[in-house]
Amino acid sequence: WLQETFVKPAGTRASVFERALGVSGTLSAITAGLINRHLLKARLESGTKSYRLASDRLIPAVRHLDGALSRSQDRATDALGWLSAATAALVDGKFDAAQRHAERARDAAGHDLRLEADAYSVLGNVAYQRGRMEAAETHYMAAAQLREQLQDQASVGRLLGAIGRIHAIRGRYTAAVQELESAVARLPGDLSLHTELAKALWNAGQPQAAAAIFGTVLTIEPASVEALAGRGQISAETGDPSSALHDLRTLQRLRPTAGLEPEVRSAYALALARTGSAATAMQEANAALASAPDNGVIVLRAARVAREAHSPERATELLRRAVKATDPALSIEQLSEVRRLLASLTQAGALS
Repeated sequence: WLQETFVKPAGTRASVFERALGVSGTLSAITAGLINRHLLKARLESGTKSYRLASDRLIPAVRHLDGALSRSQDRATDALGWLSAATAALVDGKFDAAQRHAERARDAAGHDLRLEADAYSVLGNVAYQRGRMEAAETHYMAAAQLREQLQDQASVGRLLGAIGRIHAIRGRYTAAVQELESAVARLPGDLSLHTELAKALWNAGQPQAAAAIFGTVLTIEPASVEALAGRGQISAETGDPSSALHDLRTLQRLRPTAGLEPEVRSAYALALARTGSAATAMQEANAALASAPDNGVIVLRAARVAREAHSPERATELLRRAVKATDPALSIEQLSEVRRLLASLTQAGALS
């Protein structure tokens, strides 16, 4: 089919219009797969899409494709076709079709561990896009185990990273740390994995360890927005407001829109309050609250700002509101802090 369609008898490339090619069904999946692998190119000619081999250098290879395929090669070809169809459907947001095609690719893979692993990866991606985190985790783990058999440590690292992110989304931060540490061990040069690990450590109640990793990322990539936001927030929380202001102002300069995100803005407000800029701090805290009124962390930070600004009534109101917040709710450690702050404010009011 490749020879007859894309190579002229004279041995040059042929351009074929889509309507002449009749791209549909299995043929569409094959064509999409060849484009994804840079073997075919699609382009517009006179307003109509056409296809041709990506390079003249492919002509000799295509002309020497004769020969019967073994049964195992045939199965692998089927699996590759279904896998290409699954990938194309996923890109187009056709999740039902993507899942069906990926399942067929998995079933057709036979003893080809690489194709089977790729099929499980696509199934994991489909489940993730649909918000089915438990299914996504199961598929990614199956793919990781197959890649481990192939000793493909880079792929294993990426899959473990995906599993770690799922744990974090589900609030299982200790498990997230374990998976992300394993991912980083396999892909030590992947700064995005380091950043995800730092976030998981932070949420798991290990802010100093998280700040150290954010610092490592920033040593390598000083303009990392996520690392600046993370380390800046941790510094504001843990009583280093000068460092927090430095990181958060750098972030605002690099990406102004990131500085307006509620969590970043509330941390900036807290750092301002702790350096004596109470009025500006309250303005920033109130702006953050307006954007995320039911975010427990943001409400708690606003309460701390009010306390620094010597507004005990406002601080008490916000602390009580923080306890009821659900998007997200406070952690056990943060709820304990709220109780301590309320007790302190109550005692101060009684003494006055």
